[in-house]
Amino acid sequence: MAFSNGSSFVPQTGRGSGHWLLGWAQGVTSWIPFIGDFTGERRSDVLVWSPSAGDWQVAGSDGVEFVPQLGAGNGHWLMPWAQGNSWAAGVGDFNGDGKMDVVVWYQPNGNWQVATSDGFRLNPQPGRGDGNWLVGWAPVLLQ
Repeated sequence: MAFSNGSSFVPQTGRGSGHWLLGWAQGVTSWIPFIGDFTGERRSDVLVWSPSAGDWQVAGSDGVEFVPQLGAGNGHWLMPWAQGNSWAAGVGDFNGDGKMDVVVWYQPNGNWQVATSDGFRLNPQPGRGDGNWLVGWAPVLLQ
């Protein structure tokens, strides 16, 4: 981790000899990281997603290190959801509660779904009643 002092970035040692987090989100699966306040404590956390497993996990910031958050699912904030390589994901506060949520786009049919954070887990929302918040928008033909 490095903090900005307004004109440069300064490395922070945290509690782990320069490492804010070790041995998390590793293994045979690949993980995609996202940054945002998923716990609602006004600090940026790290969310990781394994597309192959559809596994979503959060490590919360306490200001000097990242701590994996067990949440409501024994480390898994949501599983399985948006599983496979045809999904793309992003984050934003889609329900206006101050916590970052997740949006996923299923590229073959252009359907979009949202899972909102309650600070302990990600909860897929029904959207139009079928799980989709947007249907058939920007489909991509995958090869």
